[in-house]
Amino acid sequence: MARLVQFREQLTEDAPTHVPHFDPLDGGVRARCLLLLDSPGRRSADSGSTTVVGTGFVSRDNPDPTADNLRAATLQMGLPRDATVLWNTVPWYLGDANKLAPTVAANWHAAMPALRQLVLLLPELQVVILLGRKAERAEKNASIGVRFADRSEVPTYRESGIQPCSPEDQGS
Repeated sequence: MARLVQFREQLTEDAPTHVPHFDPLDGGVRARCLLLLDSPGRRSADSGSTTVVGTGFVSRDNPDPTADNLRAATLQMGLPRDATVLWNTVPWYLGDANKLAPTVAANWHAAMPALRQLVLLLPELQVVILLGRKAERAEKNASIGVRFADRSEVPTYRESGIQPCSPEDQGS
């Protein structure tokens, strides 16, 4: 985890807002699977923040429905926690104390260098699973040098509530 902690600290220096910590219970740099959400939710914001109160971690253990559903989904998919690392296509919090702001193209473009750096820190990475339609847009813009999950083999999940998508949903 030390390399991911250092990466996050460096990213925080230039990020426009709070960048949550990686979950130390995940696989760290040994992860074979990168689970990508869109952007941090309010519950992953720094607990020391003056605008939003949260755990400070991108974690399936956060006290919110998305984290609960993500935990259930990874169990359903048979993904061992120590084989995964959870992150966001846009790693910094977008929004204020009252509401998460929508992610726009400029956010993804600003965040792509950080995502590419993250991939380089994961030498055993084999697959990226995009969780939600917004995260799927990262695939089109990323060129990060890793195979994205074949949606015909690995279920993808909607970001809001992390519910399985039907094949029809995945194509839209």
